[in-house]
Amino acid sequence: MTKIDAILERAIRGERLTFEDGLMLYESDEVEKIGAAAHQVMLKNHPEFPITTFVIGRNINYSNICDTYCRFCAFYRPPGHREGYLLSDEEILQKIKETIDVGGTEILMQGGTHPNLPFQYYLDLLRKIKSHFPQITMHSFSVAEILKMKEVSGLPLEEVIRRLHEAGLDSLPGAGAEILDDRTRMKISRRKGSWTEWIHVMETAHRLGISTTATMVIGFGESMEERVLHLLR
Repeated sequence: MTKIDAILERAIRGERLTFEDGLMLYESDEVEKIGAAAHQVMLKNHPEFPITTFVIGRNINYSNICDTYCRFCAFYRPPGHREGYLLSDEEILQKIKETIDVGGTEILMQGGTHPNLPFQYYLDLLRKIKSHFPQITMHSFSVAEILKMKEVSGLPLEEVIRRLHEAGLDSLPGAGAEILDDRTRMKISRRKGSWTEWIHVMETAHRLGISTTATMVIGFGESMEERVLHLLR
């Protein structure tokens, strides 16, 4: 049995893999074998429905105005830029209606870290959306946006998330995770905060009973070790 085989056997048994295990898998070229093991784990965890499903949803970028200035982002416009925009409530509601009309059930609503929007704006918007479409799942606002709301409101993080949840926020998307290691983050998105800040926001949401996700973006010059650390964290 090779070292890769031994790692995959432990994964199939449900054991937590180590940093060294993850690094070895990342550096391996046995992609088909790793994929087959992942499939077995999926079947083990979901024996009743060994199928893959999807959600019909829509991304709504309510604004492109942002003062975070990530080096890789071509979407944002700085405050005061002639190409900056903020969608009206009516435009957002229309986009949600269009989504529901084709069977959509989820809205991923995000924008930049807008420095001039008060915290009340987000609460009012969520309440208006839920009053019109109570059935829609609002999977919205990145960690960076949550931290900006905390900054402009002066409220504790937990209170910010609690008020958003009470207003209609159902879950938090994992945007902005990029690579959860500060060496890379400081190169590409210095103003987005450290990886520990990102984790802290998500852990706070979990304590309040809010589900979250996490993204991972590669190709920024991060090392294999940093990719594995991201997965472990």
